[in-house]
Amino acid sequence: MIGNSKEYDTMAAVESQHWWYASLHRQVIQAVQKHHNEQQRLNQSLQASATQQSSSLKPVNSLNHTAEDQANQFTILDAGCGTGGLLMALKKAGFYYTQGFDLSTDAVAHAQARGLNATLGDLNHIAQWAPTQSFDVIVNNDTLYHLSAEQRIIFFKACLSLLKPNGIMILNVPALNAFRGNHDKAVGITERFSKSTLVPFIQSTGFEVKQACYWPFVLSPIIWLTRALQKRVRQGDASTAVYQSDLALPNPLVNKLLASVCAVEQKVPIKTPWGSSLFFILQKPHHF
Repeated sequence: MIGNSKEYDTMAAVESQHWWYASLHRQVIQAVQKHHNEQQRLNQSLQASATQQSSSLKPVNSLNHTAEDQANQFTILDAGCGTGGLLMALKKAGFYYTQGFDLSTDAVAHAQARGLNATLGDLNHIAQWAPTQSFDVIVNNDTLYHLSAEQRIIFFKACLSLLKPNGIMILNVPALNAFRGNHDKAVGITERFSKSTLVPFIQSTGFEVKQACYWPFVLSPIIWLTRALQKRVRQGDASTAVYQSDLALPNPLVNKLLASVCAVEQKVPIKTPWGSSLFFILQKPHHF
């Protein structure tokens, strides 16, 4: 997709409304909010303990101010931020210490035009992005397939070093080869992943896998059928075909219905056996 300015224009135009982006951003924000709340409770507990142990040395008001500063500076990095849709959603959710980078000049231009803290950057150089233990959360949505297996090891280990103690990484990847279609060709998806291969790989890099779920499940038969039909239609002319992504905004009523289905699905605690995407919440272990 890098270099395809038309697809980035489409992404920028629809990602605040499109059912798929809305569903992904909801999952990310819920995970961020949960981690933020846990960190606040931990900070409050540490503050109470520190107050009891050193009340004669430090005024309580000073400790309160420090804890408040730490809570306010909950930092998030969007590694591969695209045109900035998630950064915008995080900002609306009240998370202001956010920044992102992307390898595409087209994507970064869209994000900066929105007033977002986004710059050019490469996943392969993320270790140089900031000092160690800089972020509470790192997000990486739908860019992992750009890296080779060796590069992925380096990437995950670098993310571990950039995360604060107990920090989390949120990851979304395209899933299962059954869902390949024109969209993959249009946006440059070179690989689809599965739990059986990706979970052990992630664990080998040092992360704890707190959540790994396929989505959307209810809509997956429609997605599979659509892409199966795409494959049948394009047989015989693959070398000359012009591929179009699935980013176009559906009819408003259809879009609302699809978004509602995903919202309900995400509230039901079921172990989904398949879906066109795979969503992870990873945590930095205590010993790192």
